[in-house]
Amino acid sequence: MAGFALGALALLAAPAMTSVTGAVACFAVATLGVDMTLSPSWTACQDLAGARTGTLSGAMNMVGNAGSFVSSLTFPLLLQSTGSAAAYFYLAAVLNVVAILCWTRVRPDQA
Repeated sequence: MAGFALGALALLAAPAMTSVTGAVACFAVATLGVDMTLSPSWTACQDLAGARTGTLSGAMNMVGNAGSFVSSLTFPLLLQSTGSAAAYFYLAAVLNVVAILCWTRVRPDQA
């Protein structure tokens, strides 16, 4: 969850950057944060699904790819409707917070 929090904070800061260096630093920190969640996410599949780990990890991967596709469509729509790329980064930050809330509800001991 710390990775999602770090990602959210960096994404919130990115639109306020006035230099390329600052923006790149925010993107780097956001990427670091989100990448920190990868190993625990795949490990959670093992904890939750046991013998069906492949099914759950495949479903998780498919949903991630669908989210990536929707994201590629969302950016130009938000840019066109708001006139700024900032809305996209704010949305991405909110989605990181939603991920934190979702992970607080995961209970491997009740799987």
